[in-house]
Amino acid sequence: MRKLLFVVVALSGILLACETPETVKPEPTPDVYIFGTEGREVGTDIVELPNGDFLIPGGTTGVEDGDYDMLITRIGPDGREVETWVYGSPGINESLERLIATSSGYAGIAAQVSTNGARRTVIVTFDAELRETNRGFFDVASFPYSLYEITGLESLDNGGFLMSIVNYESIFLFRIAPDLTLESLEQYPLWSYSEGPANLLTRVSDGFWLVVEADDPDDFNNSIIQVNHLDLDGNSDWSAEAAIPNSFNLTISDVTPLSDGRIAVLMRPENNFAAIALLDSTANLLEVLPVQVANYTFFLSELPNGKFAIAGNQYPPGISSSSLNDNRTIVHGLGADGTLEWTQTFGGPRKEICEGFYYSSAGSFVLTGTSFSFGLGETDKFVVLYNR
Repeated sequence: MRKLLFVVVALSGILLACETPETVKPEPTPDVYIFGTEGREVGTDIVELPNGDFLIPGGTTGVEDGDYDMLITRIGPDGREVETWVYGSPGINESLERLIATSSGYAGIAAQVSTNGARRTVIVTFDAELRETNRGFFDVASFPYSLYEITGLESLDNGGFLMSIVNYESIFLFRIAPDLTLESLEQYPLWSYSEGPANLLTRVSDGFWLVVEADDPDDFNNSIIQVNHLDLDGNSDWSAEAAIPNSFNLTISDVTPLSDGRIAVLMRPENNFAAIALLDSTANLLEVLPVQVANYTFFLSELPNGKFAIAGNQYPPGISSSSLNDNRTIVHGLGADGTLEWTQTFGGPRKEICEGFYYSSAGSFVLTGTSFSFGLGETDKFVVLYNR
């Protein structure tokens, strides 16, 4: 483990696009904090600590060997950097994609690529002081690398883990023992998935849900949400399907348990339309909330009074997600019926990519990802702390 001191840029205001020569990066304005070196950094997830601080995992090339290394930055509720940890080995590119709290500390998933192109997924455990304690390696060589997404990590009560990975044709569920060895691997067919962050595995009151999408054989315009329920030990015990009407080309991107026991499934938009499907604890469809947004929204959080917030990226008409221009990170506030109530965007003259979103216990909207517009290096990690 190595500690890395970032150069941090922090100002207050609203991030707006501005005309700036590409050779000189502007300073960000609103409740936005840039953490980076002259290398490349990315932020991927958000964990809130009991004292209101946050852990932001990701990756950095800002150490001596120049390869990507795993990175965790602890920041305070005011955006200040408290401490940063870097973990890695020469000749190996690895970046933390997910981070969760466990009974003994923390655990994360890293996507690892060696200099000879070999690919593995790594689960790393840490103690409460973020000292690395163990690693488990899982072969994903059969997955096309460009089509490989980590879609969930959850801890089991016995100290083991569940991990889900998508390769666009199937979703794979790994059940992992406390010593980080593989106990079982299940494969589920996947009918629809498009590139972008997704959370398809989540803990519910009596176990876990793994949610996949299928086509409705009786109506091409519908999609089917297939819920695979696992018990508290991670064993499959039942499955159910819910047909979502008029949902052709929508893709499941987040599954969120709500405070009243319902489960919200965010289906991200195509053609200016998204949807939130509300299911009961046995996967019966209760209601579908249409959401009129023209953006790639990947994340959903429950707000007070039964309202919602969804977040992701905004691409202007005719601009693809791979463009370096005119891309924003965006948050939409929704009423309990899915009605759009407000929108806030964050971005600069180039591209910001949202990789994580969280609504904190103090009522702040927290976002993280990669900034091409601000900072010292080619890319830097951004954190938005937005109070509305």
